[in-house]
Amino acid sequence: MSEKPRILQDSRDMILTLVVLLVACVAIALVAGNLSFGAKKGSVPNFEVHQALTADARSMSFPIRDPLYPAGWKPNSGRTGNIGDDAVSNVGYITGDGMYLQLSQTNAAEPDLVSYLDTSQQEEAQPVMAGGRQWVAYAYANGNKAWTTDLDGVRIGLYGKASDADFNRLATIVVQTQPISKQAVGPMPTG
Repeated sequence: MSEKPRILQDSRDMILTLVVLLVACVAIALVAGNLSFGAKKGSVPNFEVHQALTADARSMSFPIRDPLYPAGWKPNSGRTGNIGDDAVSNVGYITGDGMYLQLSQTNAAEPDLVSYLDTSQQEEAQPVMAGGRQWVAYAYANGNKAWTTDLDGVRIGLYGKASDADFNRLATIVVQTQPISKQAVGPMPTG
């Protein structure tokens, strides 16, 4: 009777073969740059916030503001969506402290905006002053916060885990920013 091939003789051989293959795969991934260990500083994706808000100003029925965010902050995300039948424009920033802070602009009612921003249990709501306006500050059970105010019929929402100082900074800048002029941006491009 002939002997079995060596590969089928012992489970240690199979384990050693798998270890060698795994090391080879990790080496190839590292060389290709598709694998890293730990977060790289400065790896926040780049997002063109001005272009996104200008496009939102063209397409939405309510005024959109494009605030000049503070030095050291980095815009990293944006999207549009709906709150019921109302539209919402969202852009997100990474603050100088590395925390996320979102700016939402909508024509939806404040309770709907507050529920849209975070569906977890609200722990408290209290008035705060920022930019010469009264905002309502909400705290959620999960540690997130939201501030809302009404600017000329548009509900503004700030949301995230950033510090109160950063919330205040963005709130003040938004209040001081004039809406983007529909005449300045022109109609939506076609084709």
